[in-house]
Amino acid sequence: MARQLSADCVPAKVYELQRLRCSLCGKVFTAQVPQDVGADKYDITVASMIGLLKYGTGMPFNRQEGLQESLGVPLPASTQWKLVADAAPSLRPAFEELIRQGAQGDLMCNDDTANRIFDKEVGYVLKALAVIYKNDADARKQNLSPEARLQWHQAKSAPVMKQLHEWLTRQIEDRLVEPNSGLGQAVSYMLKHWSELTLFLRQAGAPLDNNVCERALKKVILHRKNAMFYLTDNGARVGDMYMSLIYTCQLCGANPFDYLTQLQRYAPQVADHPQNWMPWNYRQTIDGIADTTPLETIR
Repeated sequence: MARQLSADCVPAKVYELQRLRCSLCGKVFTAQVPQDVGADKYDITVASMIGLLKYGTGMPFNRQEGLQESLGVPLPASTQWKLVADAAPSLRPAFEELIRQGAQGDLMCNDDTANRIFDKEVGYVLKALAVIYKNDADARKQNLSPEARLQWHQAKSAPVMKQLHEWLTRQIEDRLVEPNSGLGQAVSYMLKHWSELTLFLRQAGAPLDNNVCERALKKVILHRKNAMFYLTDNGARVGDMYMSLIYTCQLCGANPFDYLTQLQRYAPQVADHPQNWMPWNYRQTIDGIADTTPLETIR
């Protein structure tokens, strides 16, 4: 059985420290703060939550400020920015390592804007592409290596793509479509980028589409719709870092809130060995530390 409860985004606990005066010496004694409270007003989890709401869900600082005010826990927008900016140096080694590893990858994605097609003749194109995607799905089911997948597509998909190219060319050369219509522009676009569209028939590991990159860019668009722009170059750098780390967590199934928190908690270790603190392996690293090092020494 699971029972879910809701709580404030950034709750606060107030400690009232009793003060007593000694009747003999007149000295005033103040009660000690509980040991597990910590010396800082804001726990490291606060920056993680603010960063996740701002850069992961597109909730601007001023909107978070209004929410916190309504919940009785004021948190000004300026304070929110300071918290995420102060946490940024702890996150940067992992971010830079992410860039380094990405640069060593076999595949680099970029975004381009495609035309939307609204025409009944597009059914031929969709049917052809459906065959290609089915072939790719069959290759994944067979767990083919990149080289074997390439041979699979060359055998199964290349004839389909050849027929599609001939059909597209005929639409333009025989003037079967109006060049300035939606379909005509889409056909011209596909022919112009045919080499890129058929890269999966020549390059092992090349994907059929750019959907991973498209989904990542939606994070930027969501932020742009809610906050419009960054005020400074540093703000843009901090935002890029948070969005990159958060989206990578989502891609590999990691908890972005926990990840951002642990990068701050283990900042010295992250700086020394950032390759061990990627979203896909940081939990194993923490388990290894917990098995060998007392908790007090790593905080």
